Amino acid sequence: MTEFEENRTEKLMRILISFMILALICVTMLASCSKGTEESGVAIGGGTAPSTGNDEISDEEKTGWDYFIDVECQYHHKDYHIIPLHLVEYIGIDKAGEWAKSALESLNEEADEMTCRCPDFNIKSFIDTFSVSREDFVTYGDIIYYATYDADLIYSMSEAELGEYYIYSDSLIDDTIVSQHFQFIESHFKYEYYSEMMEMVVYNEELASGIFPSVPTIVQKLNIDRESFEKILDECTARNEAVYGRSFSFDYDLDMIYNPDGSFKALPTFEGMNEFLSEMKLNRIFCGVDE
Repeated sequence: MTEFEENRTEKLMRILISFMILALICVTMLASCSKGTEESGVAIGGGTAPSTGNDEISDEEKTGWDYFIDVECQYHHKDYHIIPLHLVEYIGIDKAGEWAKSALESLNEEADEMTCRCPDFNIKSFIDTFSVSREDFVTYGDIIYYATYDADLIYSMSEAELGEYYIYSDSLIDDTIVSQHFQFIESHFKYEYYSEMMEMVVYNEELASGIFPSVPTIVQKLNIDRESFEKILDECTARNEAVYGRSFSFDYDLDMIYNPDGSFKALPTFEGMNEFLSEMKLNRIFCGVDE
């Protein structure tokens, strides 16, 4: 074998050995990543929940958000146990989280459809604990995004009376259907116009929170004509009916968005109210629930 052939053979052997070492490293790294993924868990609600159903987050690892859970009560309508996001942020997650942690001590894992699963975790207890004014409740309770609350009802009843009212009923289910339909509309825009929607987010410095603008604002910024918007509403209605298994009609105020000739109207403005709150108010007017 010539010197040239020996050198070539030696180089080939080095390449082969290097390739084998590299392959071994890759296999080791992949195994490590796979194990890490299995153990890392999924981020939810501002904290980290382990991916296995049997493990729980330790008290040291929990944040305030981790105490705001779906209590899965079969006795009450879900709105009774919902604390709206913006109301939590308004109170402050640390203070609100302490309330939620204490309220969850009443959680009864064995409760059935004849017993409240978590009696201390309810909207009336929350607003009473923090002395939330009716005005702040209407502003930060964000009635369109989370539940269809009746402020007059909530502020005229005791906690016991409200608990009795929220025992499951068809009227409350109908209110939730309206709220859910509105979320279908927002979801349509979020998925069809994702990039545009991300650029529209309205941020509130005081609350360190952002929301999508109101539906009337979105429609105008996306330059959606009335006929097209009506088709979108029809599609959302069909989705809503498919979920609940019955037909509905919704009376949104399209005249606040469009002139008779189809051109856009100037949307209402509210003196002394910042953009964040103004967009919430526009949604309430659009849905016919503003006071």
